[in-house]
Amino acid sequence: MSNHAKKKCEHGRRLNICKICQGSSICPHNRERYRCVDCKGNGICEHEKRRTACKYCNPDNKCVHGLFKPNCYQCKYAMCSHNIRKSLCIECHGISLCIHRIRKARCKECKGASICEHKKRKDCCPECKKLKILNKNYELDFNQYEFLDNLNDFIF
Repeated sequence: MSNHAKKKCEHGRRLNICKICQGSSICPHNRERYRCVDCKGNGICEHEKRRTACKYCNPDNKCVHGLFKPNCYQCKYAMCSHNIRKSLCIECHGISLCIHRIRKARCKECKGASICEHKKRKDCCPECKKLKILNKNYELDFNQYEFLDNLNDFIF
């Protein structure tokens, strides 16, 4: 990975994938270029699916039950001896758990990736949802408009 990909922007994201900063890996459709179906990114196969999850491109990823191997509880492909997913098992020291025995991405103390600046989960935070709606519906050109100080004045 290059130094550009490791640098963080002022929003706390990797510089190349920050949508607000228009990082180099963001396509004209405001998605990561690698995962954009419209741009035919490298992460998308000819069947317009994620290359890693496509059942035609990667038939070995499916078990005998037709499910993605790590998700099949009947095959126990990703299960430990405690009948829990290996990455989430506390007794087996799962790699997805932090020192607080919480998923790394959801741990507030470790500042996980799923925690926003308001110390809530990003998918549950009302302030972040307002910003997301604003960014989607009203793609403001910050060169022409002043930044909106009070988001509560908007009626959704």
